[in-house]
Amino acid sequence: MLRDKPHGFSAKMIPDDALARLAAFISRGQHDANAYIDPETKAVKGSAERGRVMFQAVCAACHGFDGKSINFKSEEKPEFVGTVTAGNPWEGLHKVVNGQPGAPMPVMRGFS
Repeated sequence: MLRDKPHGFSAKMIPDDALARLAAFISRGQHDANAYIDPETKAVKGSAERGRVMFQAVCAACHGFDGKSINFKSEEKPEFVGTVTAGNPWEGLHKVVNGQPGAPMPVMRGFS
């Protein structure tokens, strides 16, 4: 579909191996975010304690134990992992599950 109209992506634009990975992600890599986030309130479902333990064990090495070691914005308008996730929990979930492109953030698909 991506190589046909209306898209017209060539093999030079999206190499075959990248296209195969994209197709695998679209066909098998999606998840129902509503199982984890209430779409009306943005409240995250699950155990805050289990999330804290996982964050401290896996994420704190880079993000810090308080989540403020990496400022994605500026001193005047700081943005940390917690502020991103509080504002858009779907983005936070997607990054935890799939990693962050261009950053050494691990993919957590292996965790239940």
